[in-house]
Amino acid sequence: MSIVLIDILCLVLIAAGAAMLLKRPARPVSGAPGAGSASGTPQTYVLRIAGVMIAAFGFALGMMMTVFHFS
Repeated sequence: MSIVLIDILCLVLIAAGAAMLLKRPARPVSGAPGAGSASGTPQTYVLRIAGVMIAAFGFALGMMMTVFHFS
């Protein structure tokens, strides 16, 4: 039963990481032309990096625990 809980937790981590990774950047508040795109903001890069790291951690932890449990 505990392996099922660990796998569910890992799936939640993968889903949360994917959600952070695929989150659209916020639109610029000012409507002035030449305000720059929101895709270049530091927050976007932080979300992408953190999303990949959380998803990779969830995947790696899930694979290690599941393979160890069934071997």
